[in-house]
Amino acid sequence: MSSKSKSSSETKRVTIYDVAREAGVAPSTVSRTFSRPGRVNAETAARVRKVAEKIGYRAATNSFTSAQSTQLIAVAVPDIANPSCIEIIKGIRHEALAAGYSTILLDATEIDDQNSETLEQSMGLAEGLILVSPHLSQETIQAMAKQRPIVTVNYEVPGVPAVINDAHQGISEMVTHLYNLGHRSITFLPEPNRSYDDAQRWQALLEQCSRKKMTIRHTHPLRPTVAGGAAAAREWMQRRTSAVIAHNDLMAMGFMIAVKSVGIEVPRDVSVVGTDNIFMSALFTPALTTVTTSRNTQGKLAFNQLLEQLRHQHRDTGHLTTSIAMKLVERDSTAQVPSLHR
Repeated sequence: MSSKSKSSSETKRVTIYDVAREAGVAPSTVSRTFSRPGRVNAETAARVRKVAEKIGYRAATNSFTSAQSTQLIAVAVPDIANPSCIEIIKGIRHEALAAGYSTILLDATEIDDQNSETLEQSMGLAEGLILVSPHLSQETIQAMAKQRPIVTVNYEVPGVPAVINDAHQGISEMVTHLYNLGHRSITFLPEPNRSYDDAQRWQALLEQCSRKKMTIRHTHPLRPTVAGGAAAAREWMQRRTSAVIAHNDLMAMGFMIAVKSVGIEVPRDVSVVGTDNIFMSALFTPALTTVTTSRNTQGKLAFNQLLEQLRHQHRDTGHLTTSIAMKLVERDSTAQVPSLHR
């Protein structure tokens, strides 16, 4: 073995998933062994600890236990700078303050299943966690939920309370609006893979377009930013449709900036619809047609669902999902297809 590869293997961090694989148990069992040992069979716990010691796993020393009361919750968001995330955070903090809780904000931009322990350790002594649009698998979130109360936003996980948007209603209003303007072909601009939000929207788009006999395609997944929207525009130019629906308003704006730079006018040449109705969408030129939902309300509902768990930790919360309505806001970025102008 070369010194380079040896150094790489020696510095690779051992995770609960490594321990679980070696011990033949679920990751959640490993987590409980170190955070709540009383909830794991003694023989199983002994085997897990033996494997952990053998392969060099070190459990976090700041694990939370149900006996602790810190009046602190953690909020993990995928993009702190995103205006829609800011509104969710405001809603959470408003309700938390009223209930006597403080919040810590965690930047989960690069956190996925491979390094989820980074998130668990960052939570410190937080009594509960709110995950906003997480890039984690359902299994990982379920394992984390066995350690402390969790609520997800814009992501449904069986057995974990969630607050989501009514994607089907929002997509239905978008597609109907474009159909009534004469559009029969749509391109969807998605964010990176594993987005629950986009999976729901894409399914709704397929259903709605099928009913109306419209064609639908999507670009490669790109970051939900202005730069991501601009990159999607370059792909769209190779295979144009008369309308575009973006994952969020930032991508829609990036798309419009990019096409305008090459002489393509919105909405004369292509109609564009965003999602989120961030404050900039009304100020953009042309003003962006989008769908709106109350992100602030999402945050408030998420905290109150978490508070319910904190107050009744021994009660099974089941699969409690709250859905928030979405509504189309018509502005200037959509119009009749060119052939109908004549």
